[in-house]
Amino acid sequence: MILQSVILLTVLIIFYMVYFNKREEKISIPEEYLFFYSMEGCPHCEKMQKILDSTDIGEIKVFKINLVGAKTEYSFDDENMKNESSKYSIEAYPTLLFKDQKHLGSLSQEELLIFLNI
Repeated sequence: MILQSVILLTVLIIFYMVYFNKREEKISIPEEYLFFYSMEGCPHCEKMQKILDSTDIGEIKVFKINLVGAKTEYSFDDENMKNESSKYSIEAYPTLLFKDQKHLGSLSQEELLIFLNI
């Protein structure tokens, strides 16, 4: 009986560690960049693009990663940036990554400036 209890407890601990104890993904974007993940045809992504285009974000450069069907397009051709952008798991579109922060969904102009600490 004790052996069965120990085995059950071990299985429950392993189950917990695998399914419930997921660690937060460590984000480390180059200081001067904002990664903008979007998807073609996504109305929220289009809204976020318009806000990015109309907002003065100073010296921050936007690196756009756009999902078009099964293909990924980038705002400019830089292998280091492409490799960096592929490190992160993206669950929703649009997603913004800046320094060590992650935001899912679109933002208003004010919220964007707060997110970027401007």
